[in-house]
Amino acid sequence: MTIKIDKDIPIREPGRPVLKKYEEYYDTVDIMEHGDSFAVDSMRTAQAMREYSYTNRFRLKNKDAKIVTKQMSSNEYRVWKIFES
Repeated sequence: MTIKIDKDIPIREPGRPVLKKYEEYYDTVDIMEHGDSFAVDSMRTAQAMREYSYTNRFRLKNKDAKIVTKQMSSNEYRVWKIFES
């Protein structure tokens, strides 16, 4: 048996890949100020924002901040950025 050797294959970054689907939301959260919010139309997107708040990227860009999400109606969720004192 002969094993084929490949060259110039990049090494994948460690950890789970960032979902590009939510990248625009992440960038929006990063520039928000205390008490700012925005609406989303799916529970999955709201959940992705909560999960983002536990990442190193969020902690580095948003010191002492947290994400709060609430369901406003059957198809609307709101995402707030709150700074803790």
